[in-house]
Amino acid sequence: MNYSELRQIYPNFVYRDFHIEENDNEFKITYDFEIEGLEAFNPTYSIPKRGTQSFHDKRIVRELVFSLGLVECISYWKITCSPNLIIQCGALNHEQIQWWKKLYFHGLGEFFYINQINPKFDDFVSIQSVGDKISGNHLIQNYDGQLVPVGGGKDSFVSLEILKSLYDQNDAFVINKVMSAIHASEAAGYKDKLIYVSRTLDPRMLELNKKGYLNGHTPFSAMV
Repeated sequence: MNYSELRQIYPNFVYRDFHIEENDNEFKITYDFEIEGLEAFNPTYSIPKRGTQSFHDKRIVRELVFSLGLVECISYWKITCSPNLIIQCGALNHEQIQWWKKLYFHGLGEFFYINQINPKFDDFVSIQSVGDKISGNHLIQNYDGQLVPVGGGKDSFVSLEILKSLYDQNDAFVINKVMSAIHASEAAGYKDKLIYVSRTLDPRMLELNKKGYLNGHTPFSAMV
């Protein structure tokens, strides 16, 4: 099936919810996505903790987890490129919806090219925010230093080089054990100051890819 056929058959992609589990050592996120009429998906993230403070009920943390889900669902939305993206677990205003549309549109440029898709910005997706605003308690805490995201490309080396004078105040992090990211971090001296975030893909997405549903590059840098 091609892009147009899939959009007709599967018009709705739903970002239903996110779930946070937490203990003294780990912060785990599970997302709940669905292409209506086709499949549901539950990708996860695991983030190591330092200290025992609880974060799962803090509003700013829940907002960050919600926003990360908007990036994560790109990998699943692109399977059918459903014309309607329905968000049930948070609220976006008009300006935010336009911002996310631009991220999807430009972040999927290679995907559109490889799949010979020529979408129009105005109608390639309608983002419909029907959930309530994220709630939670205030996080009152002072932070020192910088957390340096390392994707493994040339920008990683440049960032680490620019910030080398602040090394003592920095930590670096990578999503999964991407060797280019690890090598960049270790070359900059962060071997013992490297935080590993684990991300899992839902195997049901991989099975649909094998069956010939749409597949291709997604904006990984936005996730990092």
